[in-house]
Amino acid sequence: EVVKWSDRAKLSDATWSTKAGGPIEMIVELSNRINANPWINIPHQADDEYVRSFAKYLKDNLKPGLKVYIEYTNEAWNAVFGQFHYMIQEGEKRRLGKDRWDSGFNYYSKRAVEVFKIVEGTFGGTERLVRVMGGQAANPFIVSKSLSFQNAHKHVDAVAIAPYIGGHLGSPDAKTDQMSLDEIFKVLETDSMAESKKWITDHVKVTEKYGLDLIAYE
Repeated sequence: EVVKWSDRAKLSDATWSTKAGGPIEMIVELSNRINANPWINIPHQADDEYVRSFAKYLKDNLKPGLKVYIEYTNEAWNAVFGQFHYMIQEGEKRRLGKDRWDSGFNYYSKRAVEVFKIVEGTFGGTERLVRVMGGQAANPFIVSKSLSFQNAHKHVDAVAIAPYIGGHLGSPDAKTDQMSLDEIFKVLETDSMAESKKWITDHVKVTEKYGLDLIAYE
């Protein structure tokens, strides 16, 4: 829940488990030590100065050979999170859609592109960037809409989804406690995997249309 660069988490903070997130210094240090490309989520309320300062620190301190996966917020489509409601609020304020849902998805797309452009400008291009548009695995319509709004797809490199398997087995209704391990794995193989593969295939149709990569998180 940060807005300005001065709100960010700092190395000197007593704890790094606040709503400010983790310090950028530690993200970069860890990435450099293990030679890993960091995946950065820009907070949903972050202003342009925050985005620019974040990008400048990455450019100046991340190993030259590493790329940055840059994504605006996290799961903007998920009503469990505050950013979902923020998207609707900002979208309606700007009259970006025909209803609240439409307005929210369109604002997410619009702001994501704005964030990407700021980061591109700071890095001097997209060579070291993977610009990520987030989607909901079970609903390809969402990312399809985000990519098409004002030709956002022209500023995106990859679509990210979380194609979970077996989530329904955690429900008491599944009566998993009455199943053997073999039975559980059979359900995973025949039911859950098939569902997940369909989600992936449906998203491939979207990403191939625009020539984008499909990647997974979580």
